Amino acid sequence: MSKGFNVNKIIMCITVLLSSTFVEANVINGDFQTGDLTGWVWTPTEFSEPNMRPIVDNYVFKVNPGTDIDHCFIVQENGSVLFLDQEEGGILSQSINLHAGVSYDVSIDIVSIGIQSVNNAHGGSIYLYIDDDLQWEWTISDIVGEGSIISTSYDGTYNANRSGQHDLKIFFMRTYRNSDNTPVVYHYLDGVSIIAGDTNNDGLVDIYDYHNFIDQLGGSPGFESADFDNNGFVDLEDFAILRDNCHSPEPSMIAILLLGSFIFKKKKS
Repeated sequence: MSKGFNVNKIIMCITVLLSSTFVEANVINGDFQTGDLTGWVWTPTEFSEPNMRPIVDNYVFKVNPGTDIDHCFIVQENGSVLFLDQEEGGILSQSINLHAGVSYDVSIDIVSIGIQSVNNAHGGSIYLYIDDDLQWEWTISDIVGEGSIISTSYDGTYNANRSGQHDLKIFFMRTYRNSDNTPVVYHYLDGVSIIAGDTNNDGLVDIYDYHNFIDQLGGSPGFESADFDNNGFVDLEDFAILRDNCHSPEPSMIAILLLGSFIFKKKKS
């Protein structure tokens, strides 16, 4: 950015973009708030249980992963049963836009619920990938009895090594059959989030992070750094990152930003 850039025009552009182009995060429909799989693609694995029904139930993703009967076990000639331990199920995925050099906070919430009155039934496994990089895995060893509930959450970081589209993939797998008519276990997913731009470390990317951005625009990163692409300079590239990850503001917050912009212009004039 040249030294002669027009601060007033930049502030005006930021204000317009703030009020008109907010999105919650890089992940589309991460809370399944649309009530369906908008933004997501479901891909069964080769030998998944053919009757599995991935749906959104009460704004939470739900699926019964498992294998078809031929890939759950085989009966040998002597009558004994050989379990193949071959995981099958499906992949919930979508394409996300990430910027190189930016550290992203990645989080998901998982619940596994037993449906039948059986003990020590293998609960399955859940894997989180970005592109082909495994970020996290969770194996549910035991589902003990009907109504047994096991839950966990993942919170981690991911540093993109290139800018552009990346594949977010969440695998829901199980080594045994889990038919739609007589399911043993359901997997539930919610709160899928990949965000950047939390300059004040309050756990949210929101309007308050914009104040830090405005204070540093056109200059060097401050204590609460708004230099999201780590190039040593706070510019409109950083604004694009912050805008694309910021939660939608309340109208009162937009008014606060307008006031902050006015003060900033006065300070710079």
